[in-house]
Amino acid sequence: MVLPSLFFLGLWSIYPLGYNLWLSFHKVDIGHPEGPFVGLDQYISLLSDIEVLKSFYSVTIYTITVTVFQFILALVLASIANLTFKGRSLFRISMVLAWAIPVIAAANIWKFMLWREGVINYFLMIWGFEPVSWLENSTFALLSIIIVSLWKTFPFVFICILAGLQSIPEYLYEAAKIDGASMTQRFLHITLPNLKTILSTVIILRVIFIFNWFEMPWLLTKGGPGTATTFPSILIYLRAFLAYSLSEGAAISMLCMLILLIFIMLFFKLSR
Repeated sequence: MVLPSLFFLGLWSIYPLGYNLWLSFHKVDIGHPEGPFVGLDQYISLLSDIEVLKSFYSVTIYTITVTVFQFILALVLASIANLTFKGRSLFRISMVLAWAIPVIAAANIWKFMLWREGVINYFLMIWGFEPVSWLENSTFALLSIIIVSLWKTFPFVFICILAGLQSIPEYLYEAAKIDGASMTQRFLHITLPNLKTILSTVIILRVIFIFNWFEMPWLLTKGGPGTATTFPSILIYLRAFLAYSLSEGAAISMLCMLILLIFIMLFFKLSR
C-alpha cells in the first residue's frame, strides 16, 4: 500500500537530490552532460568566490529581517483579530488579501509603486522629501525587497498564529484574571507557551521559504543593482542557465541545503 507513495517520493524528490549531488562533484555544462569528476574542487572554488559569499551574506540579512518582523507583525495583528469587536471578519479578510494576490501581479504592482515617478515617491515629495531610487540604489533595493516580501508572506504566519490563539481554552485566561495576572503575565505564561509548537513549525517553514525564494526578488530587481540583491536562489539560476554551468548551480544549491539543515538542527536543539 505504501509502495506507490514511495515510488513517487523517489521519482520527484530522492532522484533529483541524488542527481544534483552528482552534478556538484562533476564539471558539467549545458550541452556536455558527461563532465569529468572534480570532487570537492567546485565547492572550494565557490567558497572563495566573493559573489557567492556576498549572496549568502545578503540572503542571511534578508531572511532574518523578514522572518523576525513578519512574526512580530503577525502576532500583534492576530492578537487583535482574536478579540471580539465590530468588523472583526472584515479585518481578518483584509489581513490575508496580500497572500491571495499572485506573485507576478504583486511584484508588478510594487515595481510600479517603487519607480522614481511612482506613487511612493509622489507622497514623499508632497511631504517635502527627495524622491528615492528604490530599486536602483543598492541599499534601498534590499530594503524594498524586504518590505515587499514581508507584506506578501506575513498573512500565512497570521493565519497560523490566529488558529493557535483560537485553540487556547478561554478558561485559562479567566482563571488567570481571577488570580490577578496582568495582561503581560497572561501573554507570557498562557499565550506564548500554548503557541510554542505552532511558532516553532512556522519559523522553520518561513526560514526555508524566504531563504530559497526566487520569484519576488527576481521579478523586482533581477539580482541588481550590481549584486546587491543577488541571493543564492538567483545566483543558482544565473550560473546554471545563463552561464551554462549546471555543476556550479548544483553546488550552490547543495550549500544552501547544508546551511538550512544546520539551522534546523540548531533550532530544534535550542527550542527543547
